Amino acid sequence: MPMLGRKQLFKRSLKPFLLLFIFFAILLGGMIMFFYNFQAGNHATRLKIEEQHSIALQRMVVHNYFTSVISDLMFLAGQDDLQAYLKDPTEQNLSSVNLEFLNLTKNRKQYDQIRYLDENGEEISRINFNGGNPFIVDKQRLQNKQKRYYFAEAFKLNQGSFYVSPLDLNVEHSEIETPYKPMIRIGTPVYDKSGSKRGIILLNYLGENLLDLIQEVGSVAHGQTMLLNAEGYWLKHPVAKKEWGFMFEDKTDLSFAKQNPELWQQFIAKPKGQIVTPQGVYTFDTISLLDSGLLKGLKTNVNAISMGDSTWKIVSFISANTLSSYARSLMVNLFTLGAGLLLLVAILAWYLALSITRWKRSQEQLFSMAHFDCLTGLPTRTLFFDRLNQAILLSTRGERQGALLYIDLDGFKNVNDSLGHDAGDELLILVAMRMKSCCRSSDTLARMGGDEFTIILSEVSSREGAEVFTKKLLFEVEKPFSLKQGVAQIGASVGICFFPIENTTIADIIKKADKAMYVSKSKGKNTFTFANNMPEIPDSKHTAQTHRGDSTRTE
Repeated sequence: MPMLGRKQLFKRSLKPFLLLFIFFAILLGGMIMFFYNFQAGNHATRLKIEEQHSIALQRMVVHNYFTSVISDLMFLAGQDDLQAYLKDPTEQNLSSVNLEFLNLTKNRKQYDQIRYLDENGEEISRINFNGGNPFIVDKQRLQNKQKRYYFAEAFKLNQGSFYVSPLDLNVEHSEIETPYKPMIRIGTPVYDKSGSKRGIILLNYLGENLLDLIQEVGSVAHGQTMLLNAEGYWLKHPVAKKEWGFMFEDKTDLSFAKQNPELWQQFIAKPKGQIVTPQGVYTFDTISLLDSGLLKGLKTNVNAISMGDSTWKIVSFISANTLSSYARSLMVNLFTLGAGLLLLVAILAWYLALSITRWKRSQEQLFSMAHFDCLTGLPTRTLFFDRLNQAILLSTRGERQGALLYIDLDGFKNVNDSLGHDAGDELLILVAMRMKSCCRSSDTLARMGGDEFTIILSEVSSREGAEVFTKKLLFEVEKPFSLKQGVAQIGASVGICFFPIENTTIADIIKKADKAMYVSKSKGKNTFTFANNMPEIPDSKHTAQTHRGDSTRTE
């Protein structure tokens, strides 16, 4: 009878179970298909937008780099030491010119050679980078370059104009130098105080720096980054052997323009765009030093650019396989999830809603755990690095200063040891609240781990302003804290680093602030130390003398 009763219960439950199962199966199937189509389409759209932003960012970085290079060039052409030599060509004055050139080579680390050639093409001064060990070339080794194209092109220009050669490989004694050394020669005529043309300044820019920077900026996107010259040859390609085809007689067919003529015609028909092909998506933009935006970005009197190879095309390619791989992976994951959910529906119908809710909640928790500290609710290291990068970019483009404060609590370990870890956690929460009350809405307070915190001040008007803020912060932290286990009193050691700092990475800025914090600890704790002086952002109305100071800054 018991067995028979169970069979009857099964038969009676079968029909409503099937109806319920079919209903939820259709509903679940429809939801899964909708979710798949939405996510797959949204993902493809997001990828295309990200590629456009990445390409635009790379173009902007290249323009910023060349703005710095041309500023160096114009500074050297009007340099006081050089003008003194032109007026009185003594060995002492020439030595001052050489020393100035040498210092710039050491500081910039991006020029293979810096030269001054007189009106006859004779090298008067030449500095060789020498792989990071720059030196002044002896007189006996100086050469006449009157017949070289770059001398003729630069010398014929008017004052305030400059010449930029094509980006190609360096050639020594009629042979391509190995390992390959990409090079751009940039020159401008030199005029003395009386207005007479006396020669040219020539910078041999190490193109590998530029190519590496383009690759680094493009690495955050999904596409393969390529750089093409005006004739459609690869200057940068994921497969190195495809690069520099125009430099070799047996590689002239290694050209994007020749291998993809229809695409190339679309590239050169407009400055930027995005083209969808069966092979994938091409996103491209034009890098042109003839762009008026470059001249506007120069805080000096530059009125013309002369170039043989006036434009590059920067291209990102996302293959069709990359675009579809997410959709395939999404389909597999959703099919597995659907099968599991259907099985759960067969056992208990209500478990479906509970499973979906838990799945969505887990995604939100994962995101929150990755970006915000679970104890204090402050941004974690991941979000901190993103915020600091944005602050540096905004300070550079907006010509303003910011500051990074690296903070380590003094006496926190004693609280943990004497009152317990629960009291330590409670103290961290209260410290975070007090610090946050000192910050503006535009600032970022983050917990780096343990009892270490950082504050990004998005805009600092003066060194005194940063000092006032830090003193207020230390005052708040030094106040006693009422905890459940008792009263605790701590302090904080702070290191302050101003930014932006030229030719310095985010990691370097953090290290400077961290090092300054340890100096504070060594001074007796509960104090602060500046890692550097505030950088002076030049105003566009400043004189050429201002630019001279900027060009020689080592920070």
